[in-house]
Amino acid sequence: IDRPGPHPDAPSAWAAPRFVAGIAPRPPRRTDFWAGLATQGRVISALLRREALTRYSHTRIGYLWAVLEPIAHLLTLGVLFRIFTQGPPPVGDSLFLFYLTGLIPFLVFWQVSQDMIASLPSATFLLQLPTVHPLDIALTRSILYFGTQLASAVVVFGIVGIMGLDVLPSNFLESAAALLTLWGMATGIGLINVVISVFVRSWETFFAAFNRLLYFASGIYYSPIRMPPEIRDILTLNPILQGIEWFRIGFYDRYDPPWVDRVYLVVCALSTLLLGLA
Repeated sequence: IDRPGPHPDAPSAWAAPRFVAGIAPRPPRRTDFWAGLATQGRVISALLRREALTRYSHTRIGYLWAVLEPIAHLLTLGVLFRIFTQGPPPVGDSLFLFYLTGLIPFLVFWQVSQDMIASLPSATFLLQLPTVHPLDIALTRSILYFGTQLASAVVVFGIVGIMGLDVLPSNFLESAAALLTLWGMATGIGLINVVISVFVRSWETFFAAFNRLLYFASGIYYSPIRMPPEIRDILTLNPILQGIEWFRIGFYDRYDPPWVDRVYLVVCALSTLLLGLA
């Protein structure tokens, strides 16, 4: 059947739409930043509820297990090192509190940066929704795990406080600033890991091995205060160690070591965030 061709004035599939002759083209609609930010907030809020429900729905206690798991980790390691380690702590009067103030900030960095790698492969079908973007999915997992670790830390400190140990920080703002800065750096590194994992399928395994090395090189169970200056200068290049020591400053009065460089950690966090977003 000989079908008639398209009208000469009809727009093609690739051409911009034209309007009635004699009327100026409609100007492009400006994107409202605040409206877009509110939309993204609603998307992340919905993704948070979905992630919490689907990830922990296989257990009877649900999301509570996500809080109990790091609590068991913190309490078990703290008790074991308190039993098998003799001698005074490097800082303060309690070895248990010293270990906790090292484990909590490190676990925040570890879980956020590690578990963000699998955020996109586990939720690719969500990208078919027009309002959901890859950044939303990655940020959702970062916020969820940060909140989980924060809730676990509050419960652990509450348990230890009930047992009679003074666990209240002398400067809450110092500890909060250190934890938030470490979380920002972990989010930036997590975004970088998401991109690398697209090209290197086994990157998650390599990064997990690297994190295990950082576990012993970040000052969780020791303080650079007893290290020779040559070794201390090398160890303090590790921004995670800087974050842990900064976190401890908030708990120990009169503890402000000269090697703690807050600006260095903030610059590392902002650099990784900008690179990850890029």
